[in-house]
Amino acid sequence: MKEFKIQVKGMECTGCENRIQNAIRQLHPIELVKADYNTGIVTVITEEALLSTIQEKIENLGFQIVGE
Repeated sequence: MKEFKIQVKGMECTGCENRIQNAIRQLHPIELVKADYNTGIVTVITEEALLSTIQEKIENLGFQIVGE
């Protein structure tokens, strides 16, 4: 398992955080997911192979990944 910090543009409230966290939790294996709209950072602990799937899921929710 590795920790990834993903910079996300468009998170503006706790509702945004919850949407992202709930969507990512549906993937397995996810050890931890924490979205913070104040910093625009989504922290995920998971296997490296899931990183592109996680980024795609965030973008499908209407958010933008910064620095892909």
